[in-house]
Amino acid sequence: MLILVVGLALLIIDKTVLGRNGSLLDVIWILAIFVPILAVSIRRLHDSNKSGWWILLPMVLIAVSAIIVVTASSVANASIGTLVLNTGHAGSGIAFAVGIAGIIDFIAAVSWIVLMTLAPNPAGARFDKDDQ
Repeated sequence: MLILVVGLALLIIDKTVLGRNGSLLDVIWILAIFVPILAVSIRRLHDSNKSGWWILLPMVLIAVSAIIVVTASSVANASIGTLVLNTGHAGSGIAFAVGIAGIIDFIAAVSWIVLMTLAPNPAGARFDKDDQ
């Protein structure tokens, strides 16, 4: 919840105080919290007796959707913002590609939620390191 509140506050500061539509502060915030979120996510997977490598599933899906959008923008010779905001004007093939990318992003979000809400399993202690 704190991550969401700080992200929204930075977005408001970026828009009102700095007068930009860009997300410079958001990018800095995301870069600052990426490694801690990754570590907590992997620890959560270990608690449910899953390998930390499962975290790659949503990441790979997001990368695939990004590749689809970038490829569609290069084929259409349009900016990514134009494709995402005005898909109806970019052509039906491009709109289809952006729609598929959105569906893949949705699947990535659902897979991450499912992975993070798995029940704990005492056998996951096998991932704990012995200090001795």
